[in-house]
Amino acid sequence: MRSTLFSALALSALLAGCTPTKPNSPSEQAELKSADSTTIYTPGELNQESLLDLISAELYGQNRDFAQSQALFYKQAQLSQSPELAERATRISQFMRDAELVEQSATLWQTLDPNKALPFQILLNLYFQEGKIDQALELLASRSEFSAETYGLIESHRATLQPTELNALFDLLQHLGPEQQQKLPNILLQARIQRSLQQPNKAIDLLDQGLAIDPNNADLTLDKARIIGIDLEEIARALDLMQPALKEHADHRELQAFQIRLLLIESPDQVPNLVESAINESNEDPQLIYYYALLLLENELLDPAERWIDRLIAMDPENSDIYLYKGAIEQQRGNTEAALIAYGKVKSGDNLLNAFARTLELIDPTTSSSELEVRLTTLIKQDPERIEPLTRIAAEWLLDQQRNQEAIDLIDEQLKIVPQANSLIYAKAIAFEPINPEQMLINLELALSLDEENPSLKNALGYSMLLYSDDFERAFNLIKEAYQSTPDDPAVIDSMGWAFYLSNNYEEALIYIEQAFKAFPDPEVAKHYIQVLAKLERIDEAKTLLDTLLQDHPENRHTLEAEQWLNSL
Repeated sequence: MRSTLFSALALSALLAGCTPTKPNSPSEQAELKSADSTTIYTPGELNQESLLDLISAELYGQNRDFAQSQALFYKQAQLSQSPELAERATRISQFMRDAELVEQSATLWQTLDPNKALPFQILLNLYFQEGKIDQALELLASRSEFSAETYGLIESHRATLQPTELNALFDLLQHLGPEQQQKLPNILLQARIQRSLQQPNKAIDLLDQGLAIDPNNADLTLDKARIIGIDLEEIARALDLMQPALKEHADHRELQAFQIRLLLIESPDQVPNLVESAINESNEDPQLIYYYALLLLENELLDPAERWIDRLIAMDPENSDIYLYKGAIEQQRGNTEAALIAYGKVKSGDNLLNAFARTLELIDPTTSSSELEVRLTTLIKQDPERIEPLTRIAAEWLLDQQRNQEAIDLIDEQLKIVPQANSLIYAKAIAFEPINPEQMLINLELALSLDEENPSLKNALGYSMLLYSDDFERAFNLIKEAYQSTPDDPAVIDSMGWAFYLSNNYEEALIYIEQAFKAFPDPEVAKHYIQVLAKLERIDEAKTLLDTLLQDHPENRHTLEAEQWLNSL
């Protein structure tokens, strides 16, 4: 009996005690034997043991024991050589998000059904996601031709590849057969690889090959225009290039959008009418209106931006998010009251956080903390899930005005509601630094006790202990633990360097602080860099860096401290 996976026929056969049909001859169908030599497995057929395993696999799945379910499906896929069962094992592995099992199951599935595209694409996507680029390239090399879906999948991962990997991928594409070389997706992908490798002229040559095959192809034209307009900064040439394609593909949104982006630089007066035409052609697609409204706003074309923002509000009055942009328009115009009214209409979500931060930019800096707390309480009632970020925004506003105790009091009020909110405990610690470093350390200790493996908290406490405690050993150990977890974090790297500086190991300190400064040249890291350079008697370099710091951040306290320290030598 030939059994279709999980069909009513298979289940009824099991209940009826039906015995599977034996193969006609060894030459027609291969037989696989299990550990029990009396059990015969025939590709494409299920015996009683198979059906029992499959029913068990289904029951395991219903009971959410997916590991057991996957194992049984995979076992039977191996024994019966059934691609359907291998697919089932793969699907369960994907649901479990177990990369190892997905690779195992999809590999078997592809082996059993080599002409099927899906297992190949699942494996290829997995290899790219897992950073197994050599395996991905090997898998690609096993195919003599690629589908459009395969080209699209490769393109979706292109930005994650390193130059050596991009070169290897390009070589592979170059060595596909002549028919594949003429495929436009292949040409387009090769050109994009060359652009990623910062070879714009080679990319243009490839695109021209494609345009010789299909003149005015929208995708090829768009990529060529992007290279010419953005990379080579030849805007007029890019605009001219696009005209024939725009005539042939009048409704191509990406071409229209890129033309408008270029005109915002070259001839912004033309933009409002083109935007209107594009929106009308789309039957006023709300997403397109949203895109162009923000593009206009970003480029300070406030009147046309407002027109489309108002249109979005009219189309969906219940969507309060859009009032953020209404407020931004009024803020840019200098209409403070109108901006505050608009920001006040944003009710929830990330836009609420943005609206609150912009509101604080506009209100009187002398606003009392009690009035600020009223505003904060109102917003928290609107969106209770954002109590922590809303509170941090309010506290940072107070800290910017050096109203540290008020910030601490405001945070304490919210900690009564969410006593274990680590981000607020950390914010409170930072607020304590200039007025009570001991309390800062206490709060950092509390935050770390609530999240003991957090490398950022380890670093914050360790660095603060370097500054405000005598326990150098524990401070350094905390920083080293943070560094082991996040060796690329500039803040942690700087802390490592400062620990070596305090140990008078200036050569070692320089290695870390220089690395931190290259990754994140903020005033505090720059101050450390200046001090290390000076200790190593590289005074001229230290003075040059200080001059840059004074120019870029003249009022920053770390800049002023660096200047005072260097002048005291």
